[in-house]
Amino acid sequence: MDNTNSLTQISLSNKTFIINKKYFINPGTNEIEDISAGVPGKNIVSVEPRIMNLLILLASGKGEVFSREYLIEKIWGNTFVGEEGLTQAVSRLRKILNDSAKDSQIIQTIPKKGYRLTAEIEETSRENSVFKTAKSKKPIIKKIHVVLASASIFLFILIYFISSEFSSDNYNILTSDLLNAKPVTSERGLEMYPSISPDGSSVVFSIMKEG
Repeated sequence: MDNTNSLTQISLSNKTFIINKKYFINPGTNEIEDISAGVPGKNIVSVEPRIMNLLILLASGKGEVFSREYLIEKIWGNTFVGEEGLTQAVSRLRKILNDSAKDSQIIQTIPKKGYRLTAEIEETSRENSVFKTAKSKKPIIKKIHVVLASASIFLFILIYFISSEFSSDNYNILTSDLLNAKPVTSERGLEMYPSISPDGSSVVFSIMKEG
């Protein structure tokens, strides 16, 4: 492994960046923030410096595979730590980034070799990252508002139409017609199944007589 990655790591460690347009990484404060909701400061996780250094080193490789031995040497230095320590650190990062070893979208395990970061990396400020995330959600929110407004207007028109159809004048006319209605038969019993003749001059019905 040459010194190119080490120089890149030093450069990247002084800058904030985003992973997969979702996680804002701040090396200066050792914080990882989920900005997908577009709400600043809501989902921030503080990590140990070595965890942050591991993430920075993997990100600096831009898809390059880092051996386990190299990562242990660069992150832990002269401090004795076995491969189990590196495994736990990678597991911790995956948990924070909602990643997994079986279906990796960020940190990929390369069998018998090491690890590499396959995610999209973008150097940016926190303000820009949160602003972009919030802005991307505005079209969806705007569509919802338009639909609600349209539904409200339709409901208002429907209520107005119904109320106008059943106004007090119409109600008085309907009541008067009912009061002035005349019977069509003098037979005693219950008239059933009425039907108007084709020419409209007569009504045919069945009658159920009392007794």
